[in-house]
Amino acid sequence: MKMHRDAAGKESAFRVRGRTTTVDDVLRYFKRKGILNPEVEAGTSKASILPAIECWTPSPSPALEFTANQKPEEDVRQSQSELLEFRPANLNVLSYTTTLDSTQGNDDTQEYLNDLNRQTLFSSPKMQSFQIPHSPLPPQSLLVSEKLFASIIVYYSGAFNSGIFKTNEEGYLININEIGSGPVFKFYNLCYAGINLLDSKSFTEGGRCLSKASDVVRDLIQSEHPRTLECFLGLLIRLKRKGYNEIATLFRNLADGMAKMLFREEHPWRQMFSQIGKLDDMLFETALGVAWKCICDTFASFLGQFHHGTIFYYTTFVTRVHSPNDALQLLHNLLIRGEQELDKFDTRLLDIKFAYARSLRLQGRNEEAIAILEELLVHEGEEKIIIDTLEEISSIHYQIGHEHEAEFTLQGAIIKGECKFGKYDPNTLRLKTRLGNWLRDWGREAESSRIKAEIDDILRPGDIEL
Repeated sequence: MKMHRDAAGKESAFRVRGRTTTVDDVLRYFKRKGILNPEVEAGTSKASILPAIECWTPSPSPALEFTANQKPEEDVRQSQSELLEFRPANLNVLSYTTTLDSTQGNDDTQEYLNDLNRQTLFSSPKMQSFQIPHSPLPPQSLLVSEKLFASIIVYYSGAFNSGIFKTNEEGYLININEIGSGPVFKFYNLCYAGINLLDSKSFTEGGRCLSKASDVVRDLIQSEHPRTLECFLGLLIRLKRKGYNEIATLFRNLADGMAKMLFREEHPWRQMFSQIGKLDDMLFETALGVAWKCICDTFASFLGQFHHGTIFYYTTFVTRVHSPNDALQLLHNLLIRGEQELDKFDTRLLDIKFAYARSLRLQGRNEEAIAILEELLVHEGEEKIIIDTLEEISSIHYQIGHEHEAEFTLQGAIIKGECKFGKYDPNTLRLKTRLGNWLRDWGREAESSRIKAEIDDILRPGDIEL
């Protein structure tokens, strides 16, 4: 039928037994049946119209409309393709995979997804009657994800091209208009301290931490630091995986409202947080992972793979989003290239080694991890690396049941943290919450209570309690 209509210059759309069907679906059916050239066989006989087949000439699809902060059609389609293809092993696999015929190969799956991409055109009210029934994903959900990816690429590309993001004398990426990186690290440490406290059933203290973190959201967003979005995405993924869905929703709504208050409607920063707030729960974690990947790719494109900013983004992305097995392989590959490109005392190489050692620990390869981490301890000039390394080594000792070594090493990290950042710094707070949890696990309630009192002194009562 299609070949005869093509010869007459007619476009064709089909329904088979009431279900909208494409010619690609039919060709895949023939392929599974071993008929490799169905067009040749069809050309040898006259087509007959069966009652179960409906055929008509479709109306033209409406042109996609883009706002000023969106990418052209081709780029947005590519962003959607990345969403559909990017499925790390430890993320929620999109539910459309369960609707595919198990006999279909990779080529068939990609053709099916390309068909799905075209369905997003039907989100216009003018085309509602052409929506395909039983669509695996609601078109609006895909459009929200597309707009998020487009907004990210528009914003970061514009920031690099206009010189808003620049490399400082130490080699780190900054925003020339920012109030500093303080809000990023304060927000990160308060959030993760709060999550650790919640995990240990210290709900009051955990609530205080997260309440104080919420107070930082305005400064975090207003700073437009190059790592702001990474920090926020990492928090939301962590909260979701821990099962704290309501807290994740609160932070999404808070960031959305704050961005609306701080930025004009057309500003990509406002668009990003608005779209994060609108993400469908079914797509949420997967979409955040792809959004993070968009940032990594943009950094690598503008700065190169071994810029401090690119390494920070990429190593954090890999360890937070990918499965432990995939993360270990990706970081090992990066380390091999880093050792070829960078000096052995380059702090960028130290960052890669630290991330790789952490990944080894998560895989239970503790001896290898400690060997790498002990190499990092010789770089006394890099205090932040030393503190993080001591914390990581203490975690290994804790995992293998070496209580004395774990406590001694973590206490060393706390002492250095207090000297570097101060007693009331969120980084110190995060380290103390970990030590308090360990002491409680070891049955040392009196010492745990002492640490808890120090945490209470740092946190003070929250606004709700007052």
